[in-house]
Amino acid sequence: MISAGRAIGSLFSGDFGGAGGHALNGVLSAAGILPYLGDAAKAGKVGKWAQTVSDSVAAVVANPALRGALEPALRQVKNAVDAIPQGAIDALPGSARDAINRMKGQLDEFFGAGTRQADEGIYTGTVRGQSVELRGVDSVSVNYVKRDRVEYAALRRDFDSTVRGDFLRDLAGDPAKVDALRRAGLDQAAIDRIASGRVPQGWQVHHKLPLDDGGTNSFDNLVLIKNDPHHLALTNAQRTLVGDLAVGQSRQIDFPIPRGFVYPPTP
Repeated sequence: MISAGRAIGSLFSGDFGGAGGHALNGVLSAAGILPYLGDAAKAGKVGKWAQTVSDSVAAVVANPALRGALEPALRQVKNAVDAIPQGAIDALPGSARDAINRMKGQLDEFFGAGTRQADEGIYTGTVRGQSVELRGVDSVSVNYVKRDRVEYAALRRDFDSTVRGDFLRDLAGDPAKVDALRRAGLDQAAIDRIASGRVPQGWQVHHKLPLDDGGTNSFDNLVLIKNDPHHLALTNAQRTLVGDLAVGQSRQIDFPIPRGFVYPPTP
């Protein structure tokens, strides 16, 4: 319960990393209550236990980058709750029974919504403290390994000196890709700029899988992306998910990767 309270405090203070840690501790503690559900009901603690899980779901809604950290624990609670015989739930006092049923519904919606969004390629990011829904962005499971800085710097130099311009000129040299650029809202002046190997104002060339990890400078790993809010949302997600890693450290995460070579594909 203390962990859940600290999670709420961290969320209000903007400390999403702290919120994730407190909420994770709270959910794992909540999972430990399951074998003693009857005793917890007698002590009037089931409602508080269900609220711990609810607060953790709310933490993910407030900052979707926390999902990778909290989802396994929430899944553990969901699986355990789903395994409780309905007769055992029906035998609980009314307030405890209602709390369990509400929590089950919330977890069903949480995981159901996540599956639907993954299937549809919808990623929810955060920009300036506000949620931003990005369609056509897949959450791809990757083992993110912080790259050696010398290797990273060499790849970045190549990108800055030649690869970025070559990628842009390649886009402008393909009539089908030029049509796609127009559909994305880029006018002739912007396309002329792209043809000269320069990034149009308000856009960026983005590595889908970052050079900071195992990404490369190959064209299929690059996308011309509108800066605000789309590129900002993705860089904020990277910072939140792996910004604390040291060189050589790794973490299994769901990483947001936009589809195609121009994003968003329509204004």
